[in-house]
Amino acid sequence: MTPPHGRNALRLLASGAIKVKPMITHRIGLSQWREGFDAMVDKTAIKVIMTYGL
Repeated sequence: MTPPHGRNALRLLASGAIKVKPMITHRIGLSQWREGFDAMVDKTAIKVIMTYGL
């Protein structure tokens, strides 16, 4: 990604033109990293977010 592409992506995100929330399909704790990795490998996840404390 070039700097102009990055700036454009940030502008689209900030304006709300791109909705990110629907892309997050899994929220997992760090101890569940393997399940998150497996979901990405077998393509059952779009975006996995690992959160400390879950």
